[in-house]
Amino acid sequence: MNLSLFTLYERDYHLGVAALINSAIQCGFRGRIFIFYRDQLPPWFSSQIDESLQKAGLQLVFELCNPARHLGYHKPFAAREILARHPDLDGVVYADPDITFSAPWAFFEKWVAGGVALCLDCNFPWIPKNHPWRLEWRSLAERAGLTVRQEPTEYVNSGFFALRSADREFLDHWIEGTLQFEKEGGDTTRFAMEKRPCAIAGDQDLLAASLHAASAQPAYLGQEGMGFNGHHMIMSHAVETPKPWRACFFRQALQGRKPTIAAKMWLRHARYPIPAISSFARLRKKVDLSAGLAISRIWKS
Repeated sequence: MNLSLFTLYERDYHLGVAALINSAIQCGFRGRIFIFYRDQLPPWFSSQIDESLQKAGLQLVFELCNPARHLGYHKPFAAREILARHPDLDGVVYADPDITFSAPWAFFEKWVAGGVALCLDCNFPWIPKNHPWRLEWRSLAERAGLTVRQEPTEYVNSGFFALRSADREFLDHWIEGTLQFEKEGGDTTRFAMEKRPCAIAGDQDLLAASLHAASAQPAYLGQEGMGFNGHHMIMSHAVETPKPWRACFFRQALQGRKPTIAAKMWLRHARYPIPAISSFARLRKKVDLSAGLAISRIWKS
C-alpha cells in the first residue's frame, strides 16, 4: 500500500520529528514523508541526509505552514491537502512529533485497511453517549451541517490517525466541525486545557464531534496503541511535560517522577539515520536517563 507519513512541528519539536522518522524507517516504512513546519527547516537537515535517505527509499518533503490556527488544529487540513495534490497515494498516516513507532510497518498497512485508524486517549478513553461533552459535540456536528450517523462512546487521541484515500470524508467532517467552531467564535489559536470541564478544549474534541457523522466504524486500538497502559508494542507517545528532549531525568527522579518508556524510545531513535542531537549531547542524555532510572528505583514521591 502506497501510504505517506506526515507530521507538523514548530520550535524545538524538530528533535521529535527526527526520532519519529528514524523509528518509521526502522519499522520498515519507505516512501514520502511530508513535514509541515511553521518557522524554519530543522537544523539536522542537510543535503547529505537527504541523499542518504533517498538511497534508502525515503523522500522528505518540507512544507512551510503558517496558519492562523494552532498547528494541532491544522492536522486534517494538511492531510486533505496531501491527498488532493498526490492522487497516486493510497492514504496518509499522521503522527505527532513526540511519537515513535514500534510495530512493523506492515501492521499499520493492515490496520488502515480495516477503516480509519485511531487510538483511544490516555485520560478519557471512553465517554458515554449522554455525557455533557458528547451532547455538545453532537450538537456542533449538526450545526456544521453534518449528518449524525453514529453514537460513539470511544474518545480518541488526535496524536495519530491514518486513513485510505477512499475514507477522506473523515477529514472533511473534521474540517467542517473545526470551521463551524471557529465561525461561532471558538479559539483555535491555542489549546485550553485549563478549561477541561468545557466540551471543547483542544483539537481532539473537534475530532470527537466529527466522528458522530462517520459513515463507517473506525478501526480503533485501545490505550496500548500509544503505550498509555504500559504496552509499547505499537507506538510510544510522549505526552508528558517537559518533552524528552527538554527533560532533566535526574532532577525529575529526585521529585519522584520516573523516566517514561516513551522518553527512552525517543532517545533510542534520536541517533540514526538522522542525528537529532550531537553524539556528545546524546551521551549526556543517556547518562542523565540512567541516573534518573537508578534514583527512581529507590526514591518515590
